Amino acid sequence: MSRGFTPSKKKLKNLTQYRDLSEEEFEKIYKEKFVGENTLNFINLEERKSQLRDRLAADYDLDDMKANDLIQLDALILAMIQLDDLENYAYVIRQEISPDNAINLERINKIITALRNDISSLSTDLQLVKKARDKNREVSLAQRWDNLTKRAGEFYKSKMLYIYCTKCKTLLATVWLIFPDGKNKLSLHCDKCENSFDVELAPLYLEKNKNLPDVMET
Repeated sequence: MSRGFTPSKKKLKNLTQYRDLSEEEFEKIYKEKFVGENTLNFINLEERKSQLRDRLAADYDLDDMKANDLIQLDALILAMIQLDDLENYAYVIRQEISPDNAINLERINKIITALRNDISSLSTDLQLVKKARDKNREVSLAQRWDNLTKRAGEFYKSKMLYIYCTKCKTLLATVWLIFPDGKNKLSLHCDKCENSFDVELAPLYLEKNKNLPDVMET
C-alpha cells in the first residue's frame, strides 16, 4: 500500500544519514523516497479509502448500514489511514532522536494514541464483528444444536413406552423403565371409556415401544 504522508524536507535534512549530502544528492533521494506515489492528494486518499473499505468488507459484516453508520465507517477508515501514516512518520523520526525531533515525536505519539482510541470507539459503535468467523460459528452451533436435539429425541423415543387404551386408543401413560428386562406389568383404567386392562411392559420394546402398533405416538 502506498503511503500518504510526505515528511518535511528541513527535518529530514537534519538527520545524520542526510546531513552531509549535497543539495542535489538530498533532492534526488527525497524525490525517490518521499515524492511521487507517496505524495498525499485526494485521488490517492480516495483510492486508499476504497482499498481499506474493501478489506474491511471482506472481514467484517458491513451490510445493511444506515446513513449514520456509513458516516462513522468513513471516519473509521480515515482514522486508520492517518494512524498508518503517522506511525510511519514516527518511525522515520525515531531513526535519529534529537532535542528538536524528540518534541515532535512526543506530539505525534499523543496523536497516535488518540487515533487508536478513536478507532476502538468507532469500531465499538459500529459493532463490527468478524463476518466469516461468526457466521461459521453460528452455523456450526445451530447444526450442533439441531443434531443434539435430534439425537435426544431419538434416544427419548427409544427408551419411552407409550400405553394407549385398548378400547378408545387414548394415550394414558408414558413409561421409562429403569430395568427394561424386568417382568413389569401395568394395570390401567381409562376414565374416558371406562375400560380397564393390564399390559406387560418389557415386550413393548419389541413392538415399537407401544402396546397398540397401529397408533401413532404423539
